[in-house]
Amino acid sequence: MNIAGVIINAMPGHEQRLKQQLDKLPGVEVHAVSAERRLVVTVEGNDTRILADTLTDFHDMPGVISAVTVYHHFEEDDEEIPDEIEQA
Repeated sequence: MNIAGVIINAMPGHEQRLKQQLDKLPGVEVHAVSAERRLVVTVEGNDTRILADTLTDFHDMPGVISAVTVYHHFEEDDEEIPDEIEQA
């Protein structure tokens, strides 16, 4: 599982339209829209390629000035849980 935090800077007047578009994308969630036209977004996917493609899609959206990954976490889905944690 990959989870990335992204900050998207929007052109004036495009924030709400971008939020609506982003909310329709699979694995994408908009957490906040600031007064400074910044959208706080997370992207989840099983493959880093999906994350890269989604970030490229953000850049191609009309009204987007920039989209920057500020956090990335990767975890193997079949990762074993140590016994002492599993029993807790």
